[in-house]
Formats: sequence, C-alpha cells, structure tokens
Amino acid sequence: MNAGRHREDTLDLFVGLSSLIFSVVGTAVGVRILLRARADRSLPELAIGTALVSFAGITQTFSIARVALEDRLGPGATIALQLGATAGSSLALLGLYVFTWRVFRPDARWAVLLFAGGSALGLWAGAAMAAVSFYAVGVPPVLTGGWIALSALSYAICFGWGAVESLLYHGRLRLRLRLGLADPLLVNRFLLWGSACSIAFAIDVALMALAIQHVDFNHAPLPKLLVSASGLVNAAAWYLGFTPPAWYVRWARGGAAAPPGSQPA
Repeated sequence: MNAGRHREDTLDLFVGLSSLIFSVVGTAVGVRILLRARADRSLPELAIGTALVSFAGITQTFSIARVALEDRLGPGATIALQLGATAGSSLALLGLYVFTWRVFRPDARWAVLLFAGGSALGLWAGAAMAAVSFYAVGVPPVLTGGWIALSALSYAICFGWGAVESLLYHGRLRLRLRLGLADPLLVNRFLLWGSACSIAFAIDVALMALAIQHVDFNHAPLPKLLVSASGLVNAAAWYLGFTPPAWYVRWARGGAAAPPGSQPA
C-alpha cells in the first residue's frame, strides 16, 4: 500500500517538474523567436514561435490547471480550461505544419496538400474534443478516445514529416560541412530538430494507440510518463536549437568561428 502510494507520489513529482520545465522553456524560447520574427518579418519563425507559446504557455498550463483543480472547479470553469487548452493545441499544430511546409517544401504542391489535410484533421479533432467537453458526463469513452486518437494522429503526421525533412536536410548539410561550406551549429540544429520530431512522432503514435484502447489520459500513469518524456526532450531541443547558450555554440562549432555568410545563432 505504502509502496504504491510512494510510486504515485514520485510519478506526480516527475510529471509536475517536467511540465514546469516544458512550459517555462517552451514559452521563453517561443517569445524570443517571435521577437526575432517581428524584426525579420519571417513567416517560419512566426509560425514556430506561435506554436511554442501556444502549446507550452497555453495548452500545457490550462491542461495542468484543469486536472489539478478538477475537484474544486465548477462545470463552467472546467469547460473554459478545456476550451483554452484545445484552442492552444490547435493553434500550435497549425504553426508546426506551417513551419515544416515553409522551411522545407515551400514550392511543392504535395506539401500544400499535406499541410492543409493534416491541419484540417487536427482542427476537426480539436473542435470535436471541445464540443465533447460540454457533455463529458454523457459521452461514451469510445467516442472520446476516438477524437483523442485523431488529434494524436494529426500531430504524428506533422512530427513525422518534420523528422524526415529535417534529418534528410541534416544529411545534405553534413556533406557541405566536410567541404567547409556549412556552419556546424546549423548542421547540429537540424539534427536536434529532426531527433526531437522523431521522438515526438513515436510518442504520438503510442498515445494514439492508448486512446483507441480508451485509456484515461488524465489519471493513467503511462500517458503521463509519455507526455512528460516528450516534453523534456522537446524543451531541450528547442532551447539548444533555437536559443543556444554560448557554451553550446562553442561546443557545436568545435571552438571555431562561424563560416562567412552562415546563419547566426
């Protein structure tokens, strides 16, 4: 009995700390990117900055508050938090799709279709989950799990696309790096983003499978562990990739200066 309680407390502590790290780091990095986007008038930076702030700052915060205060809030407040979390998640998904499309395949027609289809799927699932929140008591678990699975699928498609594009581009940049024609920090940045997207893709597939099995995402330990692990990995990748500290820049470049004309950190 005591051992089980201890495991639950340890899990709650891990989830709480990882959620705090994810929220603070994601929001801070997103705000810095948005400030750069405003100065540079860059759509990709605007998209990814909006995605980070929306998910880490809005969705994560609202979701934690809804679960932590579920026994103290009335139906209206609970629905408001759910709507806020869903809106933030939908905006984040749209920003991620725009970022991948405009950075890697801005002129490909198939990329426009993938962007439109994946975004539409995520927005549809998000709207459905928001509607379900109004009738949470009377909705069968199979319907709730189905919408969660569709939302996870839309994220999996997005992160899978981002992973493939980023890792392929990283491979091409490594060839240029051998000739001294690429900045090592930029090469590392694509590796970080591709690796983070790969892990997020795998976790979203796992979450989709759990949703199909009607697992309670608010209280079951496995979804909490998966989401927390994904959050920590992404927070580290965002911080080191988009706003790298000086020590990481020196390490990535091997102590060398940036090549002429390379992208600044």
